[in-house]
Amino acid sequence: MKNSREKICGESGAKMKNSRGKICAESGMKMINSRGKICVESAMKKFLAIIFLCAIFFSCSSDDNAADFSHENFSVTIAVNVESLCDNIHLLAREKHELVPADGIIFPATIVSARPGENVFDVLKREMRNAGIHMVTRQTLGFESAYVEAINNIFEFDAGALSGWKYRANGEFPSFGASAYILQPDDFIEWIFTVDLGREFEQSFE
Repeated sequence: MKNSREKICGESGAKMKNSRGKICAESGMKMINSRGKICVESAMKKFLAIIFLCAIFFSCSSDDNAADFSHENFSVTIAVNVESLCDNIHLLAREKHELVPADGIIFPATIVSARPGENVFDVLKREMRNAGIHMVTRQTLGFESAYVEAINNIFEFDAGALSGWKYRANGEFPSFGASAYILQPDDFIEWIFTVDLGREFEQSFE
């Protein structure tokens, strides 16, 4: 009887012990899983918050830069014409006569926006591209200067050995290239096709 009771008590104690251990183990696992889940969710929330703040910061910075940039821009006027060819059309190959407008104006005097530090060539290139007007240029090695060979498919030398494109700034012909002339507010820039190295225009001012 004694052995039987001890056996029963032993088995009962073992069962109780195992049951408690199992409950404790399950409870511990639940606590670990719960804590782990909470930690992961917390980390995700922090990560999303950081991304959100960064997005706001860069958006504001971009808007500020755009505002500052537009504020710094200024206006200049640019025009392109081949008026000299109207009076000397006989110098141009017949197949190119159709490229010369009746009034000689390829790009009418237009007020455009220029950025600080831009030069005459920069603005010409951008405005011709925006207007869809054909243009050919080349870089002069050693001088870091751009040279205009053609506008509207009218090339230098098309009207003789002394013909080509020149620019006039505020009524005068600068002695340096277009890429060396830094624009100033309200500059008036004309690109003109000359048949005599520009001398025909100088005579008209005398």
